[in-house]
Amino acid sequence: MELSVRQENLAKALSAVGRVATGRTELPILHNILLRTDGSRLLVAAMNMELASQQYIGAKITHPGGDYGAGPVGDGFCYQCAQGAYDTPC
Repeated sequence: MELSVRQENLAKALSAVGRVATGRTELPILHNILLRTDGSRLLVAAMNMELASQQYIGAKITHPGGDYGAGPVGDGFCYQCAQGAYDTPC
């Protein structure tokens, strides 16, 4: 998956779904955040046993795909990026 998104939009989406993917459960898979391309948008989603949250943000998709990552790491990562557009590494 290779894409380009605005840092502000990614930060808002990660913040919203990150509240759902907290570390308060015994199932480690529920601590993750899903990132998947959908046409010209990026889906950012998370769920726990009671609640699901998904956010779509505009993106320039070079290579479609999907991946998941740890919730707390993903949220902090976005704020370490430079302001403006963020391009994912290959």
